[in-house]
Amino acid sequence: MEICNAGAAPIDLTGLQIQSASSSWSESYTWASGTINPGEHLLVGPNDGTLSPTWPVSFSPNLPNGSSATAGVRLVTPDGATVLDTVLYDSPNDGRPARR
Repeated sequence: MEICNAGAAPIDLTGLQIQSASSSWSESYTWASGTINPGEHLLVGPNDGTLSPTWPVSFSPNLPNGSSATAGVRLVTPDGATVLDTVLYDSPNDGRPARR
């Protein structure tokens, strides 16, 4: 996953969460600290130590396969009240995770 700061000011990552879902959203990763400066890109995901450059954030989320329900990942504010970005995949894709 890649996160980009397309804005003009640095973004404090402290407390931001990556959440994943198939039937309901749950936390996959929370930043303890960090900043992403304007124009910078941050790679996030599993790193076995062979990737170059070394990714500053390495975690292995348990992302759902989607199967017969829409699944997704999203970036949310520390309080969970604001969704900053969402990617949904599989089908049916009606814009929200399936409720089971």
